[in-house]
Amino acid sequence: MEVSPVRKPLALPVGVHLPRREEVAELAQVLARAFRDDPTHRWFFPSERAWRRGSARGFRLLLDDTLAQETVLTTDALEGAAIWNGPDSPSLGVLDRVRFGLRMLPPFGWRIPRAIRAFEAIERLHPPRPHWYLGVLGTDPPHQRRGVARCLIEPVLARADEDGLPAWLEASRPENVPYYERFGFAVTVEMDLPGGGPPIFGMLREPRSPLESGERAT
Repeated sequence: MEVSPVRKPLALPVGVHLPRREEVAELAQVLARAFRDDPTHRWFFPSERAWRRGSARGFRLLLDDTLAQETVLTTDALEGAAIWNGPDSPSLGVLDRVRFGLRMLPPFGWRIPRAIRAFEAIERLHPPRPHWYLGVLGTDPPHQRRGVARCLIEPVLARADEDGLPAWLEASRPENVPYYERFGFAVTVEMDLPGGGPPIFGMLREPRSPLESGERAT
């Protein structure tokens, strides 16, 4: 699969950077801890043993696959990470999907069919037009509620506004919905993951004009 880089680098605030390859292993552990009690994540890794064996490994594979797109953000202290996909991210063909499934087999084990069905169902919810996608956002528990997530969201939303593009995400907890609404996202669809999985909330954010963005900042 050939990856097309983002055409224009993101404007990042002080304290935020694109992860380096040597930081991936630590960020995978950060995301595993951040999602330890997430209902969707624990549906994939229902036991403590499954979580310990598969969570960080799965996040590391995801980070490895996305790093070249230069749309993964973290803070300088590695307190959290956001995995974005840009509007020019490549779509997966049949062979790409097979390779991805084989690579994800070690972390998911016998739950890989469940994971693939869930990922395919989630992908079908995405807007058909070009958009920015926030696939993963997590903050290490000791650093939560300190503005880390905001630092990893706002640079990409500013870029989306600049280019007149929407943004999309799936909230895996009802209590997270109001948080994302502060950034202009709104729930457009609610779906239970196939196979008896938990609900997720698809949220869309339309691009804002410079005037609207200025009003939000004040």
